[in-house]
Amino acid sequence: MEAESLSRAVAWTQVGANVAQIIVLGAVSATLLLTRRQAVAATENLRLLAASNQFQAFKAIVDESRSLKTIRDELEHAQLPTYKELLQKHRGLHGIKAAGELADLFRLGGFYEEVGVLVRRGFIDFGLVFDMVPFPDKLWESSASIREGLREDWTPDFWENWEYLYKRYRHHRGQA
Repeated sequence: MEAESLSRAVAWTQVGANVAQIIVLGAVSATLLLTRRQAVAATENLRLLAASNQFQAFKAIVDESRSLKTIRDELEHAQLPTYKELLQKHRGLHGIKAAGELADLFRLGGFYEEVGVLVRRGFIDFGLVFDMVPFPDKLWESSASIREGLREDWTPDFWENWEYLYKRYRHHRGQA
């Protein structure tokens, strides 16, 4: 009789162990499901945050582009001096960099350089930039002598991201 009781006790213990395993598996499954839902929600929150940050950055670019409209229009219609003329007038590279007459060109070039970096690195979508930020093609072309001279005498990558943006605009327009 004792053997029978012991056998039943072992059987019930096995049943209890099986029930405990089922409960643990259920709890693990529920935890995994909850964790997955939390991960999906966290991923969606990060996506929305990234989109919001990109929108804010893009809005700042559009606002700056609008604030530079007058400068852009004036420079597009101005007769820029050649680099050689600037060297003579300002007695060298240091004088050119400090010249007040180039402040607007450097400001506008700096703006397009920054936008070019953001597009090139994938922080801002080029299609949005193309649709909302006008590109100063005439200014790009008329500043060639200055760009080339500064690249030769100062830094070889001067306004390289503005150039990248220029090439992207031309390609998007079917001009390249």
